[in-house]
Amino acid sequence: LPQEVSTIFGDVVHNLRTALDLIAYGLIVQHGGNERFTGFPFHEEARNFEDSLRNGPISVLPEGIIDLLKSIQPYRGGVGDDLWRMNKLDIIDKHRLLLAAEHITGIENAKFAGDPGMVVGKMGNRNPDAYLAITTEPLVNSRNTRLTFEVVIKEKGYFTDENLIYTLRNLAMKTYKVVESFECRLFCL
Repeated sequence: LPQEVSTIFGDVVHNLRTALDLIAYGLIVQHGGNERFTGFPFHEEARNFEDSLRNGPISVLPEGIIDLLKSIQPYRGGVGDDLWRMNKLDIIDKHRLLLAAEHITGIENAKFAGDPGMVVGKMGNRNPDAYLAITTEPLVNSRNTRLTFEVVIKEKGYFTDENLIYTLRNLAMKTYKVVESFECRLFCL
């Protein structure tokens, strides 16, 4: 894939993460907290997250906001596990480009040389309408032969082999819901 795909992937992840950091920063400063080391409280473990709510910069926030953060659970294995993984991708992107790759999902209008004895199986895991053809005979390319593919994330442990576009869309929606939750907590009557 062109390098631009990884660059755009990293920019999207960073901007989503930044939206959450800006909320945390604004709330902490507004409530008299120290503006140093402020950010959205992502953590590896639930106990570290709970400790940061009690003792970290975020501890200055009112109980209602703390309760909202508790419901989001932005730590590994929590309700906000996807947000935690997004945070990990953002950290990786600070040091190198995020990895994305093409994943072949099917072959359309393919012709095979020799005996047409091939195994055909439905690929329900990616594209329910695609079929996988496996043969020992060489593929003969024709003008109508077309490979179908998707772009997937190749960062081991963080959305590995998940569709890049769908994952980014889901992360954007989850980030939006968090922002909306804070907005409603702060401004809805």
